[in-house]
Amino acid sequence: MSTVVNINKRVGHRIKVKRVDLEMTQGDLAEQLGITQGYLSYLEKGQRQITLALLEKIAGAFRCSMIDLLPSELQRRQAA
Repeated sequence: MSTVVNINKRVGHRIKVKRVDLEMTQGDLAEQLGITQGYLSYLEKGQRQITLALLEKIAGAFRCSMIDLLPSELQRRQAA
C-alpha cells in the first residue's frame, strides 16, 4: 500500500472518529462543509485525497486544530 493511500485512510478514520464523538452525522458535517455526504464518505474511507483547505474546514467544524486530524506520527513530526 502506498504511503499516500495509507495517510488518506488514517486521516479519514480520524475524521470519522471525531465526527462520531461529536455525535454528528455524515449529512450534518457534509452540509456544514458544502460537500455531498457521498464525498465525505469517500474521504472517511480514505478513497479520496483531502485538500488542506477542506481539512481546515473540517477542523473548524470540529473546533479543533488541523494537527488533531493527522495520524499520530505526523503530529510528532510537526512537534519536533
